[in-house]
Amino acid sequence: MDSFRGRLGRRLGNRVIAGWQWNIVMPPRPGGWRRRPPQRFAATVVDVSVLGARLRCEALEHVAVGSLLQIEADGLAGTVVVRRIAPALVADGLDYGVEFVLLDPNLNERVAAHLDPARERTQDVWDQAT
Repeated sequence: MDSFRGRLGRRLGNRVIAGWQWNIVMPPRPGGWRRRPPQRFAATVVDVSVLGARLRCEALEHVAVGSLLQIEADGLAGTVVVRRIAPALVADGLDYGVEFVLLDPNLNERVAAHLDPARERTQDVWDQAT
């Protein structure tokens, strides 16, 4: 099976452009004698789908495919796992393809509400075609 068909077969829903700002929260590196606060990196949510999102931000040290990341959005938190890392084609930094592991219920509701209008448009197109 070629890679295009493989990717197409995995997609459970459409990606919807988001343009939101989330923070990636990195715990402090162990070591040293004093406790350091976690670092926060601004990330743009390029697009979002039912199961995950594409986050664009600066290169994050010690993050690889399979890494768990903590995210924040307007005081709401969640955990994602990195599934793909690629250079951003239109900006500096990297694109991190992440899968949602656990989202605050209110954050999950925001994502779902953002996806609903796109689902309605898809349904309208389907209804017109049939």
